Amino acid sequence: MINNAGLMSPGPYSDIHAAEWHRVISANLTGAYLCCLACAPHMQKQESGRIINISSISGQTGGVSGGVHYASSKAGMLGMTKTLSRDLAASNITVNAITPGVIDTSMTLSAEVRSQIETLVPLGRIGEPEDIAYPALFLASRMGAYITGATIDVNGGILKR
Repeated sequence: MINNAGLMSPGPYSDIHAAEWHRVISANLTGAYLCCLACAPHMQKQESGRIINISSISGQTGGVSGGVHYASSKAGMLGMTKTLSRDLAASNITVNAITPGVIDTSMTLSAEVRSQIETLVPLGRIGEPEDIAYPALFLASRMGAYITGATIDVNGGILKR
């Protein structure tokens, strides 16, 4: 199961009111948790499964353009990933996260800001959706069977850990 929902509404923290905070947290974090809650019993019954949470570099570094609510929701996904990886390991269920950097999707930035960010990416380009799909396929496959609780950074080298 891949949790790939994402809702972002940029703005400074002082402009984000409680309703907007709850909307983003609900979509990005609560929704992912509820999907895990629904799928895990079926995976436990078959004693096998893969959960892949698509988080964000914003969850690791704080949001640049997505706002405090977006960064908080994606950081929460990382904590959820680690906790569920521990809780579900006995059932042979792996739980991992992928943290994309800037990816060319409808959620990304204006052309001007995008061009500025490209100069900061050591690989010299914005990521493509396939750059996230391939690590997800790996984690979902037999090749990823002994990886759990991991966070895979897919950001063109912006964040090095």
